Amino acid sequence: NVYRWQKKLFRPIIKSFIDDFILDKNHLLPQRIFK
Repeated sequence: NVYRWQKKLFRPIIKSFIDDFILDKNHLLPQRIFK
């Protein structure tokens, strides 16, 4: 099933993107407060 394979491949990419985004926000938030 091609759709299933794409979903399997696509989900980790989204998860890593969201994790990066959250990490970015967590990293930027303290800097903003301290500035």
